[in-house]
Amino acid sequence: MKPFAALVCFSGVALFVPTHSPQGSTETKWQRTILVDPDHGVSGNISDAGTIKDAIEIILDEPSHEQFHWTVLVNPGEYTVSDSGDAIELGGTAENISIVGVNPESCIINVTASGVPGIKITSGTEDVRNNAIRNLTVKTASGHGIEIVKGSGQNDKTPKGIKIENCIIRADGANGRGIEVHTVEDLFVLQSEVRSDDAEGVHFESGQGSPAQSLHKNVLFEGCTISGKDIGAEIQSFTSPFVIRNCTVEGRGPSIGGTVFGIRYDKPSSPQDVLEVIASRAIAVNEATNGGETIALFRDPGSVRSVGCTFEARTAKAPAYGIKGGNYDDVRFEFIDCVFMTSCDDEKQPEVFDIWGEVTTGDKDMFVRGCDFSKWFGVIQALGPPRTQVDRILNVNAASDTAIHSGIQLSGSEQEVTTGITNPDTYRALKVVGVGTWSGGVDVWIIGTNLAGDSISERISLPCGTNPSAEGKKPFRTVTKIIVPAAELGQNQTIQVGTTDKLGLSSPLSSSSDVLQWSKVSGSVWQIQTSTLTVDVNHATLKPGSIASGDSFEFVYRTVR
Repeated sequence: MKPFAALVCFSGVALFVPTHSPQGSTETKWQRTILVDPDHGVSGNISDAGTIKDAIEIILDEPSHEQFHWTVLVNPGEYTVSDSGDAIELGGTAENISIVGVNPESCIINVTASGVPGIKITSGTEDVRNNAIRNLTVKTASGHGIEIVKGSGQNDKTPKGIKIENCIIRADGANGRGIEVHTVEDLFVLQSEVRSDDAEGVHFESGQGSPAQSLHKNVLFEGCTISGKDIGAEIQSFTSPFVIRNCTVEGRGPSIGGTVFGIRYDKPSSPQDVLEVIASRAIAVNEATNGGETIALFRDPGSVRSVGCTFEARTAKAPAYGIKGGNYDDVRFEFIDCVFMTSCDDEKQPEVFDIWGEVTTGDKDMFVRGCDFSKWFGVIQALGPPRTQVDRILNVNAASDTAIHSGIQLSGSEQEVTTGITNPDTYRALKVVGVGTWSGGVDVWIIGTNLAGDSISERISLPCGTNPSAEGKKPFRTVTKIIVPAAELGQNQTIQVGTTDKLGLSSPLSSSSDVLQWSKVSGSVWQIQTSTLTVDVNHATLKPGSIASGDSFEFVYRTVR
């Protein structure tokens, strides 16, 4: 139990005695309060200063001010910073100072000066800064909302011991980030709204070298709403722990040709440093009609552990991924009890995946357990013991060039065909066959649904030549539309759409060895087969050779729980 603090008032200055240091030190510090009010100087007003900057200067003018814990108590009002000379900075020896408003709705710092941050925290030679910002709205015209940097002195240390709580931070102008961190240790951002209209909502700088020099350690975001243009939160070069808990983090386009991220984790200090995302939502939305990839959570190449989260990517035209990462050694992507949702307004966009795992030639580091997803690509591994799944596929038709559509006569323009279509007899990959001669390759789009009923599409590219054909890779359960190109000038050309011998599985694979056994009906008896299957791990399809009409199959394989 903390010792009781008695309150003694000296004019507008309140002195609290004594309490122990919040860092757990046995050192006893006194607490003093400076009152700020926009009507300072008016007769009868007992405040100590009219601006937050003036209040900080009063503290710094006090002899041995570092021996006290100071609270700059901000009364309701709007405090405008219209000149860089009036900027609010907790720098140098301004440790042990908290700036506290009555509530964020009524205590507003409005920085209209160009390029000036709302509040800047700059370390000095102290071991612990012990700065806090509470119950304030911070708005900027073009600077960062809150900026945390290391001082430039030879003996200046990493800023340590900073808390931001119950604040509204809005960087509304050009290139201003909600929170910009150059380097920090022990940073806690709690119950706050952090937003940027023209840059990242939250940005942690990258260290130099490979692996990157660690710049950040022991960081927690809890109960926050974070949003930014193109990137909600960009996190780089930290030493564990770095935790995002009970937060919503959103990156929003339109990004013209660029990538939109909810959370982007880049350049870790080591593969063992893990970003933890707990009970949170990561959202990426790109409304541009010519935008780049849109990814709710992206890591390159650090490790991530996520529990009970929702990852959502929505686009107008761009590729959409719930989670995505590259191929790297010694890292892990772990997801437990998470939900993934992805969509694209453009039905021609084939790259829409809840989980984009690693390709089979790369390092296999995507692990899931108890997650809700239905659109995936690549290697997906079970976190913990795998589950044994049995898929039985009965009375399969032989592959046919015309099973889906018997023939679409090409015309002088692209056609969207929705009639004359027959759905596949089972969940399987499709093929496109050209009747005629092509001098150049063309693309045919298949639009339909997967086994879970989600909208999917695939572009199947026909090569040039006479009567060319090409097989797709994605399995389809239904086909709702076929989009064919215009005919070449003077050519009589027809497109047929059929089925292949590649059958789709209901769950993902981590390798071809996950297929434990497969059987086929011979007459009326199931018989275990010894011939080798062709396994496409990336798309979770199996090709049991040439299928005859009426064949039935049973596949036993390991998969995720």
